[in-house]
Amino acid sequence: MSADALFSDAVARAVLADAPAAHAEHLCCRFCGSDAAGTRECCLRVAERHAVGRTWTNFRAVCCRRCYRRGVTLERARLAATAWLWAWAVAGPALLVIVVQASGAPLDTAAVAAAVVVGFVAPVLLYRAFAARRMAALLGTDRDARLRRRAGVTGWGVTTAFGFRPAVPPREMSAPLDGV
Repeated sequence: MSADALFSDAVARAVLADAPAAHAEHLCCRFCGSDAAGTRECCLRVAERHAVGRTWTNFRAVCCRRCYRRGVTLERARLAATAWLWAWAVAGPALLVIVVQASGAPLDTAAVAAAVVVGFVAPVLLYRAFAARRMAALLGTDRDARLRRRAGVTGWGVTTAFGFRPAVPPREMSAPLDGV
């Protein structure tokens, strides 16, 4: 389901119609402060990867379409960096073997080996810088630091998942984002 479908005006009207009158007046985005049509409740999910699996921390928030898309874009960028790392884990060494067999020259082998290393390191560093800048822009630097501390995340990186969902997943606990 696309972000546009999740935030259609019909859905926003249904959320506002079901909400008490006092609550409907104050439904504004907790990230940018917008009270545009389509602002609704959502779930901000943060996960830290451990040796055994992931620990998910859910935060209930109210966000507008624009902030929801920014959060989804951040999550998709992490998935793209992870996909690149998996693809490069196969393609990088294969490229190195092909060059060694084809030319055997030490300079060519060293250049390809350096390219393989850069292929692993560059996406991790670029995503880490991108995610830190985007999260600070989305949440603000103070709230970003408090959210990381509360979720137990040291920094935003490829192993730290972050994303928006339309609702808190069933049978999972959540906390309000307002306290962060």
